[in-house]
Amino acid sequence: MNEKIDKGFCASYWKLSYRRKFIRTLWMSPFALFFFLFPANYMFFGMDRNIFIVFILVLGILQSLYTFYKWKKSEAPNKSNSHNPH
Repeated sequence: MNEKIDKGFCASYWKLSYRRKFIRTLWMSPFALFFFLFPANYMFFGMDRNIFIVFILVLGILQSLYTFYKWKKSEAPNKSNSHNPH
């Protein structure tokens, strides 16, 4: 398995550790507000602008929760390595 990048610059999202993916997700979330600049009757992929904004926000929240969970899970001590021989 490839070692994930946790420090320094990395353009590829897929090569980042879960901690860095979580941080990048938080940094990108304010850009969802960009969609409020479009007129109310504007359509994105056949969806009303407001429905699209809600869709993007829900996906962003789910992605944040998932990457946070995976980050904390990857940092937790591995229970199989700390088994009791008795």
